[in-house]
Amino acid sequence: LTINDSDLFNYIDLPVFRYANPDLFKLLCSNQSFEIKENNTKLEELEQYKKNEQIYDINGVLVSKNKVLKNYEILSNANLNIPNNELIFNAIIFGSLYNSNDLENLCNSMNIKTGTITYKKTL
Repeated sequence: LTINDSDLFNYIDLPVFRYANPDLFKLLCSNQSFEIKENNTKLEELEQYKKNEQIYDINGVLVSKNKVLKNYEILSNANLNIPNNELIFNAIIFGSLYNSNDLENLCNSMNIKTGTITYKKTL
């Protein structure tokens, strides 16, 4: 049996996909922008988690600041009617391999109630 790389995610269960907003992930996948906007006031709430100039430490979960800045810029420019904390959360988890505990820590830190997110699903 041969599985193409593009089909691999159909066969493995990554917890990130259970928490992700599929529409936001599609948007991030389709955008190849590398623009990083350093002074985004809507991300100031993350500064409390700043470990150093490149890393946020959110309840023990290490997050690349540049990744969040780039992903958030793409999502915020789309002018979606989605709460800011959910945009930030999806900007954080996109392209990550966090385990369920890490994802729950992120949800708790960002005031995201996972039981009420309509797009949380099991693959």
